[in-house]
Amino acid sequence: MATFYVGQRVRIKWSLNWPELAGCEGTVFGLAEIEEDDDVLCEYLVAPDCWGTHQSPYADDSVFGPSSDQLEPIQPEGHKTVEWTECAWMPEHLREVA
Repeated sequence: MATFYVGQRVRIKWSLNWPELAGCEGTVFGLAEIEEDDDVLCEYLVAPDCWGTHQSPYADDSVFGPSSDQLEPIQPEGHKTVEWTECAWMPEHLREVA
């Protein structure tokens, strides 16, 4: 499962409640932990660009709170993700694992 941070730009891969959000971009602006029967229902609060806020534009007062598997990070231009094993320096506690 990916980990996201507040302020990170993301692409929404899918949504059961709002399928029209698939492929849209947005911004993570909060963390949320909502679980039901050991299933993670909501990990993050995301404001889709097309909504302008995390609050649903529909009358049901819902918010868009996806789990990490519904999101894909958008990397700033010129940046790429790497693993710690690819870095010349890594935190001490990870050296034993690598």
